[in-house]
Amino acid sequence: MGAILSFFKSFYSEQTFWKEAESIDFDLTPKTEIPARLDAILKSLKEYKGCASYIKDSISNPSPENDSKTWKNLHPCVLEIRKFYEISLEIGIAFSLMLESSFYQIVKKVSATDVVTNLDSQRPDLENLAEFLEFCAEFDFLKVGNPSLQNDFSYYRRSMSKIKGSTGVLIL
Repeated sequence: MGAILSFFKSFYSEQTFWKEAESIDFDLTPKTEIPARLDAILKSLKEYKGCASYIKDSISNPSPENDSKTWKNLHPCVLEIRKFYEISLEIGIAFSLMLESSFYQIVKKVSATDVVTNLDSQRPDLENLAEFLEFCAEFDFLKVGNPSLQNDFSYYRRSMSKIKGSTGVLIL
């Protein structure tokens, strides 16, 4: 937050900014829906259940049957975890590009002369930025709040190192 404020300070004095910001009438109408792809990502992250019971059985009662059952259920989960990881990378790239181009241009345009008028003209861009940040925050919250993601992937990595170490060959 402090970095954002210092970024704004470079365009105008703090007193002018806060005086003009107080006079803005923010429209609190509902924002447009998140695009379908992003909505589907959040939905799959919310619904991720994991393989805790299979992993627990495999650890507490090691047997080829339990290991097979665990792997059968773990493999689709690991593919989904990989999808979440790739989405995280995409978010990082998109955020960097947004900051380099769009955000800087928006702040420059908004701070040019009359802040109130310029905010109204840049409203769609600001709403897109806010929607993107909202998606990022919810994605991170769901990702961090679901321990099954980390536990499933940790079990997968441990198991893969055991398989590779015992045979010298990686089998999927």
